[in-house]
Amino acid sequence: MRECSPLGFPVSDLPQRCRTYRALRKAREFLIRSHVTKLPIQPQVLYDMYGWGLYSKDEARSIFPGVDFLRKGIEARTVRHRETGAYITVYDETVLPERILFTLAHEIGHIEMGHLVALSQRDELLTALVRPVVERESDKFAAELLAPTAVLRALGLTNPAEIARVCGLSTQASRNRARELAWYCDTPMCLEMSQDMRDLFSPFISNLCSVAR
Repeated sequence: MRECSPLGFPVSDLPQRCRTYRALRKAREFLIRSHVTKLPIQPQVLYDMYGWGLYSKDEARSIFPGVDFLRKGIEARTVRHRETGAYITVYDETVLPERILFTLAHEIGHIEMGHLVALSQRDELLTALVRPVVERESDKFAAELLAPTAVLRALGLTNPAEIARVCGLSTQASRNRARELAWYCDTPMCLEMSQDMRDLFSPFISNLCSVAR
């Protein structure tokens, strides 16, 4: 018999804490499947590749009149059509470009990690409890998507300013990534798939290294 939460949902189906290893693995698998070969990552290209809808807040207002996708202070929101499974992301185009970059990568994380499907099937109270966990998972996914551990290690990038320049991240996101790289170094989650990632980005790594010399 499967253990269930007080609301009746199987405990094993719920992300009770941030699954960092899974988030990193999903981001690497997504990069390989999408044949991304250079940095900085272009989330808009990925949305087009997979047929996901992507609209700025102003575009959404004209296309979906009367629908308020973004509440005040929210930089993006992704919704999934229950019948077709189609995804639509609406984002605030007025924030800084590096914020938009990370925000869209974060939304891709929700899609690729199945958060929207899982949360749509949950009780509203349970969704509120799980929300902080899935948000953190998507942050981990976004950081690995935009600044892949294996690629940064191959380039020898550890300085936040260098990471920001190569990956297009904000100052704060680059600082966070530099700290994470120190934590992940030589751990199984860092080494898994690292050769596949280096092979995928090999021309980019070679070109950047030759320029640096």
